[in-house]
Formats: sequence, C-alpha cells, structure tokens
Amino acid sequence: MIVGWYMSACPNQTTILLAMRRALDLYGPPDIAKIDNGKDYASEMWTGETKKTRRFLCKEYLDKEMMAGLYAMLDIRVSFAIPYHPQAKGRIERWFDTVDQQFAKTMATYCGKDPARRREDIKEVLENQKVIREAYDLESFAKIAGEYIDTYNRTAHSGEGMGNRSPQEVFELRSSRRVLTQGVAELLCRVWSKELIVGKNGVKVKEMWYGQYNLDLLVHQGKKVRAAYNPDDMRTVYVYDAKTLRLITTAEQNHLAAYGKAVNEEELRDAMRQKSKAVRFLRGYSDAQLTAGMDLTSLTIRAMQDAARPEPEKEAGQTLRPVRTPLDDQVREHQRQRGMKAIKRVSGAEADGLGLDIMTSVRENYEMEMRFKEQQRKTDVREQKEFMRRLSENCELHARGKKGKESA
Repeated sequence: MIVGWYMSACPNQTTILLAMRRALDLYGPPDIAKIDNGKDYASEMWTGETKKTRRFLCKEYLDKEMMAGLYAMLDIRVSFAIPYHPQAKGRIERWFDTVDQQFAKTMATYCGKDPARRREDIKEVLENQKVIREAYDLESFAKIAGEYIDTYNRTAHSGEGMGNRSPQEVFELRSSRRVLTQGVAELLCRVWSKELIVGKNGVKVKEMWYGQYNLDLLVHQGKKVRAAYNPDDMRTVYVYDAKTLRLITTAEQNHLAAYGKAVNEEELRDAMRQKSKAVRFLRGYSDAQLTAGMDLTSLTIRAMQDAARPEPEKEAGQTLRPVRTPLDDQVREHQRQRGMKAIKRVSGAEADGLGLDIMTSVRENYEMEMRFKEQQRKTDVREQKEFMRRLSENCELHARGKKGKESA
C-alpha cells in the first residue's frame, strides 16, 4: 500500500516531508517506520540527530523526550534498514520493480531501471525531437503517476497475506488507527531547522535573515530557538523555543519591505490545474477519439482502472487513537498571534517601511497587552461576582427550605 508520495526533480528532505504530509492527512501517523539510510531519510530534521551522531552515541545517552526529530514528535518508533542490503526493505524494492515493468517501461523516454535494462537505442531516442516534444513534464508526470498509484492500491493482489484483495482493502482492516489533533499536522509538516541562536539581525534560515525588526524575537537575543517554514512560501518562518517548542513569533523575510513579496508557487500551480481541467473536459467530449490519441502509458493505466475495485468502506468499529505531540497546545497560540497582528495592522500599530520607530512600537505593544489583560481581568471579576451571586441565592433558598421544614 503506497500511502504517501511526491514527485520532484530534486530529491531531498523537503520532498520526503511533502510525501509524509500526504500520508498523514489521509491515514494518520504510523506506530513504527522503517527508513532508508539515505541522507535525506535519515537527516537531522527527521530523526533529531545526524548520522554521525547516531554512530558514536549509544541510545541510552540521547534524551529521546527532547530529541527534536519529526519521528519523535509524532511518537513514531524508528528502525533503520541495514546499509547496502536491499533485502532489508524487500517489499518496497519489489514495488519499484513493479513500477518499472507496469508503468515506466510504457513511456517513450524509458531509459532503463539499471544498466542491465538500458535500451540499446537510448541515445537515438533521447535525440528524437518528436519524442522530446511529446515527453511528460514534471507536472503532467506527477498527475499520471498519481493515477497509477491510486489504481495500484485498488487492484487485487495474490501475494502473501493478500487473499486476492487490494492493498487498500487489506489496509482498511486495521482495528484502530492513530489520529492527530486538528491543525497539528500543518504545524509539524514544515521544514524544521536545527537549533539556531537569535542574533541582532534575527535568525538566519537558508542564508536569509528573518525578524530583524521583530520585537518579540529581538528580546530573545542569544537564546536558542528552532525555525519552521512552509517550503512553498519562504516569506515567513515560525520561531519556537528550542526546548519547550512554544511559539515565540512569526518572523518575516527582512528584504520583503524593500524588494516586494517573495514568489508564490501557488499561482503557477493554479494555472496548471486550470489547464488540466480544460484538457479533461476536451478528452471527455469524445471518448473514442481520446482512446485513438492516447499513448501506451495512458492506455495501460486506463485498462488497470477498468479492472480496479472501488475504494472500500472504512470499518465502523475502528478505534481512533489520539496522538499527542509537542505542538498540540500551539495551534491556539498561532491563532492568537495572527489575531493580534491583524489588530495591530488595523489600528496602525504595525508600520510598513523599514524606518520603524522601536520605542513607539514597544509602547503601543505594551499598551495593547495591558488593555488585553485589563479586559481579561474585568471578565474574571464579572464571572466571580456572578458566581458569588448564584451561590448566595442557593444558600438563601437552602436556608428557607430548612426553616420551613423546622416550622412544620
């Protein structure tokens, strides 16, 4: 069962993160993960320690509770595959071979899984302009690969333990599954930095400074923090305390004020979705003409889709097991800071230019915090008075009832 995937021209820890996010959204976190020894899978972001650290430090020496890797945050037990031993991860290696035979081989630009399978005319094929024009780009390849994976998951298998059922049917037989608190997956599935030291210019992430004029961050100068960011939007990073993972602030990229907003990839993806929608509409207009114009890869997947079974219904008696993470309490803090930032912007307390008056901002921030605390204090006093009033009324009613019984 393929639970998460992501296509990228440059495989790295971010690619794996996006694949993990897809799996968490659909199926929740697993109890245990067996991972490759490749540098991207075993990076510090995932395990909380570098490969060199794992080699030279015994397990008892590491503070697992404070280990900052995503696996530890999700309470996922980790085991590493034996290096240079494909049999240690035989199932996924077998699936790679299935993809090669059923999917990759049908493409005109197929080069071969390994040197032994490399086609003899590969040089002529890759220099053929017609083949180059008709080749898939990354976006269209990801789309057709997703269709293949979905079809594979819903196709009946005769392997060990399958009983002529599809992988998805077997997967849904779980008696229970783990679930995350709403909103936590979005916070966790960001790219997390190692421990950083807050300097006078803020924090440095990917060779860029963030939070140079952020007062909440500047008061933490010299302290250790960790930063997390959305790989699709590098305009802001979320800064957390390195030990408690308490959200400190949302820091902006310093040069945005002078050079404008960072490029957002979502507009490009939206344009591609519109194009795909139009292509699907045209294809559905004439099914016969579509079949005649389809390439071998598309025809292969379509044939598999016809034989695929519908998605199985989830078991009604399946137990949900909530997963506690260090960021469960930070969802509300994110919402609070976004609200405070919006209030500042509306009230004019947040300046747009680089010439920020630090003292004015400090005073306004302090006054706003005092107003918030005063409002909270008044609310607490009102609630306390209301409680005492109700308590007094209950005492009077009780006394009257008791006096009536004695007179009777």
